[in-house]
Amino acid sequence: MLLTVASASAWAKPQSTTVDFSSGTQGWLALASDDGTGSVIDNSTGNGTPGLHMNYYFTGAMFWNQSNQSFLGDYTTSKSVSLGIDVNTHSIDSGGDDDGGAQYPRDFLVELRQYTTPGDASKYFSVWHMLGALDKNTGPLHFSATLADTGAAELASGWQVYDSATDGDTLPAGTTLRDVLSRIDEVQFDTRVPGYSYDPAHYDVTVDNISIKSAVPEPEQLAMLLAGLGVVGVVARRRRPVAATA
Repeated sequence: MLLTVASASAWAKPQSTTVDFSSGTQGWLALASDDGTGSVIDNSTGNGTPGLHMNYYFTGAMFWNQSNQSFLGDYTTSKSVSLGIDVNTHSIDSGGDDDGGAQYPRDFLVELRQYTTPGDASKYFSVWHMLGALDKNTGPLHFSATLADTGAAELASGWQVYDSATDGDTLPAGTTLRDVLSRIDEVQFDTRVPGYSYDPAHYDVTVDNISIKSAVPEPEQLAMLLAGLGVVGVVARRRRPVAATA
């Protein structure tokens, strides 16, 4: 049983899909209520479809997923992975009238997190990519980022790492980029750059068409994965107890 569970976990991989919120949130969440847990599907502010709407006073606009398995799992089982999102920024302001409703453009990024301590959302490694900026004056925008080689030893241009334990931009000794990508527990789109703190503001933002595209591994990579699975099967057979005979 343990071997079966471990094997299934190791082979869990992201699947190409698009969430347009016409069938509910599908695991995606946004800050949208006083207790900080609400998610609102708005039928009027998405990009041609319903969208996930955040209208909240907080330190950043954040949209995250910890349960839709199409976006989670072992990214290294795919040759490349691309993530996309449509964003309609209605307003980013102070939330008051003192400044006449002045707008505050914010950076926008995607972050892939691996939690290092179960049940503690503050302990994680991540790989993240700056997508651009949110600004009311630029209208609806599409953002995307691609990990062109999930098995690479070093980060591709534009990608960075973060370790929450040290609040730093390097991974601990012995932890590789591949280690992080081998188990992604959360995908988050956020206006807060890892390692920086922000004053709160009023964020009125809708996201839509959150997508992931997972490319099939190259033949050589697939052969290595299959060979590894075969070794696991051999070990399992060798460890099977011999039935007692009369």
